[in-house]
Amino acid sequence: MGVRGLATFISNNASDYLQTHRLQDCTLVVDGNNLASQLDFFEKLKACGIESLVLFDGGYEARKLPTVWNRLKGKIQACSKVNPANQTRKNVFPLFHRETFKLVLSELGVQMAQCDFEADEEIAALAQTLQCPVLSLDSDFFMLDVLYIPFDQLLLSNDGAKFLSCRVYQLKRFLNMFGGLQPEMMPLMATLLGNDYVTRNLFDPFFAQIKKLGSKRMSLQQRKIAGLIQWLRRENPDSALQKILHFIKLNERERVRVAIERASSAYSLPHCAIDKYFDLSLIRSTTLQDPDTPPQLCDMEEDETESAEEAEGKTKEYYDDENEEEGFEVTDEQMGLETRIPEFLPEFFIDAYRRCQMPPVFMDLCTLRIYIMQPQKEDFSERESASAVSLPIVRLMTTILLGTNLASQVLLVTRRFKSPVKEPLFKEGQAPLENAPLLHSIPDMSLEDRRAVLLAAVGVNLDLLLPIPSEWRLFFLAVLYWAKQPEFPITDRLVHAVVLSMLLQTVVAPVRKGTSLSNLVSTSSKELKHLLANLSTPECKLLYGEIYSNNSFSKPSGKCKNAYDISLVHSLAQLQSLILTLHQLNQLLLQPFQSAPMHKLYSGTMMYNVANSLQSRHDPMAYVKTCLSKGPNLFALHAFLADLVLTFAPDTKKIISKKKSHPNKTKKDKVAVPDNECLKNSFKDESEESGCENEYWDPNNKFALLRAT
Repeated sequence: MGVRGLATFISNNASDYLQTHRLQDCTLVVDGNNLASQLDFFEKLKACGIESLVLFDGGYEARKLPTVWNRLKGKIQACSKVNPANQTRKNVFPLFHRETFKLVLSELGVQMAQCDFEADEEIAALAQTLQCPVLSLDSDFFMLDVLYIPFDQLLLSNDGAKFLSCRVYQLKRFLNMFGGLQPEMMPLMATLLGNDYVTRNLFDPFFAQIKKLGSKRMSLQQRKIAGLIQWLRRENPDSALQKILHFIKLNERERVRVAIERASSAYSLPHCAIDKYFDLSLIRSTTLQDPDTPPQLCDMEEDETESAEEAEGKTKEYYDDENEEEGFEVTDEQMGLETRIPEFLPEFFIDAYRRCQMPPVFMDLCTLRIYIMQPQKEDFSERESASAVSLPIVRLMTTILLGTNLASQVLLVTRRFKSPVKEPLFKEGQAPLENAPLLHSIPDMSLEDRRAVLLAAVGVNLDLLLPIPSEWRLFFLAVLYWAKQPEFPITDRLVHAVVLSMLLQTVVAPVRKGTSLSNLVSTSSKELKHLLANLSTPECKLLYGEIYSNNSFSKPSGKCKNAYDISLVHSLAQLQSLILTLHQLNQLLLQPFQSAPMHKLYSGTMMYNVANSLQSRHDPMAYVKTCLSKGPNLFALHAFLADLVLTFAPDTKKIISKKKSHPNKTKKDKVAVPDNECLKNSFKDESEESGCENEYWDPNNKFALLRAT
C-alpha cells in the first residue's frame, strides 16, 4: 500500500513529526515485504538486543487487482529498460529475492510469519498488542496508531554502541501539530490523497476547490497535503463526506461514497490473529520518553497562486481512467468484500502457509483463480516470457492445489512483448492432469511418493541425483530440466557456466574462509565425497583470487546504455523461473527435497560473466580445465557435474552463440583471444575489445540475482 506523497511530507518536516529515540533491548515488528532486499541489518539488531518479528504479505485481495495490474505494467517497463548503467536506479529484483530473504532469515533464527493477504493491518495490530514499534517504508503506517520507524530514519552505523539511533513517528504527536485534527479523520485523509484502493484522479474535482498551502518551492502534491490537513481540521467524518460528494457528479456520487468507505476500512485494525505463530515469551515493549520540547502547533501559510496544473483540475470532468484499462475485471461487490481463505483448504496447508512454507501465489490461485508470472530482465523482443518454460510445472501445481475442475478456470497473467496479458492457463487442447495427487492426500503420502511426483515433472530418475549432495539436488533438477527442454534450446557453454559458477559460489568461496563442507560431503556419492574432502584452503584461495573475484566485482563504466548480451540474459532468466517454480512445487509436496539455498548457489553476475567468457570457446571443457589448472580437485568436480547434465541432455546445442556487435565497434578494434587463456585474462581482453558490451557488474546491487552475503 502507501499514501501518495505522505512519506515525503513527513520527511521534509522530520524535526516536527518524528522523535529521536535509542532503539535497544526491545522487540521490533518488521514489514517483511517492504524490506525484503535488506539482509545486513538483522545482525546489528541482535547486537543491540533487538528481537525481530517479521511479517510478510500473503495473497492479493480482489479489491487490489486494478493496482496489481498497473504495477505489473510498470515492472515490465522497468525490466525492459534496465541496463548496467542504470540498474542501481531501477527497481528491478530477481524472481527469487523474497524466497531467498526468507531462507536467510530462517538460517539467522529470526521469527517470521506470513499473513493470509495484505500484511499492513496485521503488522499494526501485532505492534499495538505488544506495544512494539514497526519498521517499514510503507507510508500507510503514518495513518495508524502505532510507533512507526521509517527504515530511512534508522541509523545502522552505530560504531560499536549497544543501541541504534532512529526517529519514531507517533500519530498523537502528528495530530497535536494540527489543533482540531481528529484521529478518525486519518483514514479519510489517506483515501483522498490516493492509495492502492482508489484511483489516482478520483478526487480531482474536490482538490480543485480547496486551497493549496505552503511554500511555492513545495511540489503540488505536498501543497495538496498541507491544504487537505487544514481543511480536515474543521470537519468531522460525516460533514467531510457530504462536502466531498458535493464536488462529484450526481450520477457518480454513490460509487464514490462506496469507494471512500471501503478504502477507509482498510485502516481499521483487526484482532491480531497471527501472534500464535511467534514465540512471545520474551517480548519487550517500547515506551518513548517525553520530548524535551513539545511540538509547536503548525499552521501553514496559504498560497493564493495557482499553477496551470491546478487550474486545469478545476474544469476537468471526473473520469476514472485506471478502471477503464484492460486489466482485471473487479465488480463493485468484489471491491467491497473482504477476500477470505477458501473452506476447501486443509489445515496442514494453512498452517504451512502462515509459517512461510508455502508461497503467496498459492493463495492467489485458491481465491482469485490467477497465477501471475512476475517479470524479470529478459529479451523483450521475444513474444513469450522467459517464464513460459515453467508452464508445465505451474499447471501441475495448479491441478494439485485446486483439482481438475477449478484448475481449468485459472487465468495466467504473463506478457506479450512489453505488455501484460491474461490468458487461460490451460489453453484449448490442454487439460489438467487427471492422475495428479489431491491436495488433502499429500500429508499421507510417503516421502518416496512425493519425490516421485516432482521427479516425474522433470523427467528425471532418482538414481541420477543420488551422487549429488542433498543441498544441491533441487537446484540440479532445475538445471537438468532447463538443459533438456526442446522448445527453448541452450548451449553446452551455458551448462558449463552454470556448473562452474555454482561451484565457485558454494565451494571455493566458503573453503577459502576455512568453512567446512561436512554437510555436502556427508550426503554425496563416494566419488564426490573424495573430491570435496580433498579441496584445500590454499587451492580455493588461489582460485578465488584468479577467477572468483575477477568475475564477481566490477564498476560499470556508465558509457554504454545497452551492454547486456540479451540472449544470454534470457536463458538465465529461464533457469531462474524453473528454479522458482520447482521450489514452489517442492513446498506444495511438503519438501521431499531439501530447499535450495539460492544465496549460496546462485550468482547471476557470476554466471553471466563466466558464460560470456565461454561463448566463443570451441571446447569449453578444455578451456575450463586450463582455467582450473591450479585447482585439479575443483576441475574434477566440475567435470563430473557438467558431464552428468550433458549426458542427460545430449541434444544441447554445441554451436557458438553469435554476439550482437556494439554499434560503435569497428573492424580494426577486434582483438584475437587465444583459447588457452584463463577466465581472468580472457574476460579482460573481451571487455577491452568491445568497449563495454561484455562489461560485468557489481553483485551487491539489486540486479545481482539472488546474491546474498
